[in-house]
Amino acid sequence: MPFLLYHRSEEHGTRSFSLVREVELAGRSGPIPLLAQENLVKGNRAWHATASDVVGRIRGGSLAHDLIFDLKPSVPRNVSLYRLVDVWGYCHDVYTPLCLKLECLFSDRHEPEPAGFKRAFDDRQASGTLLTEFLYLNGGVRAHSWTWGITGRVNGALLWNEAFSYFAGVVSGTLSNREGIES
Repeated sequence: MPFLLYHRSEEHGTRSFSLVREVELAGRSGPIPLLAQENLVKGNRAWHATASDVVGRIRGGSLAHDLIFDLKPSVPRNVSLYRLVDVWGYCHDVYTPLCLKLECLFSDRHEPEPAGFKRAFDDRQASGTLLTEFLYLNGGVRAHSWTWGITGRVNGALLWNEAFSYFAGVVSGTLSNREGIES
C-alpha cells in the first residue's frame, strides 16, 4: 500500500489534490517511528498524532500537504484512496500497534486511467466517510527496526464507524466483565 504525499488546495469548499511524491512512513527515520520515539522519551507508551504531526516530520512536508493511502494500487481500473486524519499508537516492548483514522476519498472507483486520476483530482465526488484501520510496526520500547508488520488479506481490515463501534463495544464489555467492572 503506497503512502502518497499530496499538495492540497481549497476553493469554494472543494479540495484539490496534486501528487507530490510517494513517501515512507516507517523505518528508523520514518515520521511515525519518530513520533513513537518522541513519546517514549517522554515516558508515554500510548500516544496520538494528527495527520499534520505526521506530515510535519516528512522532509519537505508542509501544512498544505496531506497523506493519502493508495489501498489497491495494482487493481486494474480501480481507485481506492484514503486520507490520513489521525494515528494512535501503543508501544509494547518489540512492536507498536497503530490505529489509523482515515477519510475515505474514493473506494473502488472505476477509472479507465487510474494513474492519471491519482496525479491530480478533487473531492467533489469523494465519499468523505471516516473509517479505522489497524496496522503495526516492528519496533517498540526495546526493539527498534520500525518496519511495517505484515499486512494482507486477514490483518489489514478497514473498519467503517458502525463496525468499529460494534467491535469496540463488544471488546470493552468483554474486558469490563472479566475485570469484574459493570458495563
